[in-house]
Amino acid sequence: MNNRYLFRGKRVDNREWVTGWYFEHLGKTYILPIGASESKHTYFFDYMLEVDSATIGQCTGLLAAKSYRGDSEDARRVFEGDIVNWEDGKYGIKEIIFSQGCFQAHRYGGLCPLRYFPLKDSMTLAAEIIGTIHDHPELLGGEKGEDE
Repeated sequence: MNNRYLFRGKRVDNREWVTGWYFEHLGKTYILPIGASESKHTYFFDYMLEVDSATIGQCTGLLAAKSYRGDSEDARRVFEGDIVNWEDGKYGIKEIIFSQGCFQAHRYGGLCPLRYFPLKDSMTLAAEIIGTIHDHPELLGGEKGEDE
């Protein structure tokens, strides 16, 4: 499975994260969860989960070295909206965003002089996902966008 086409969002009914394929239908935002496509049924509306559109984030296709979500490969997938910290402290704490045609890390402190820089696979090997902008905004050192 190519995980660059995966999205995640928070369900509107219980605020839990769900990962799968994103789509909109009749003005609502949905995720078709992983595994639903393996069903023998062709009518997927039974499996659609409504999500808060403000929480949708696409998978970057990269894996972090560590994640607060766990040690599995699924838990270490880096998504838009993740908050990442590098072990060496060189890059500081970053929010993962999609901008200018690529996934980027947005600066919130650290020694790196660049405000934004493109994400590379080699960079995420030393990165730890420490939260999300939706669940842990305090990790960014205040209000999101405060240093802009």
